[in-house]
Amino acid sequence: MPRHFSGILLKKAREAKELTHNDLAAATGRSPYVIRSYEYEMSQPSASVLGALADTLGCSTDDLYEVHAAETVAA
Repeated sequence: MPRHFSGILLKKAREAKELTHNDLAAATGRSPYVIRSYEYEMSQPSASVLGALADTLGCSTDDLYEVHAAETVAA
């Protein structure tokens, strides 16, 4: 099944830890603008940044991905 990074899940995890964009940015070496761009899915974090985000948020990288059922095409 295909999966993709979810900005919504990132935002929920950040809010659950009561972190601001500035807090998460400082902890991961990114700017608050970049954190917002991830949450709004204007860009996606690299694998190393994704790991830093997950470590800071106390979750696994898999927790920041959504899985979608593959679409079927009628013949």
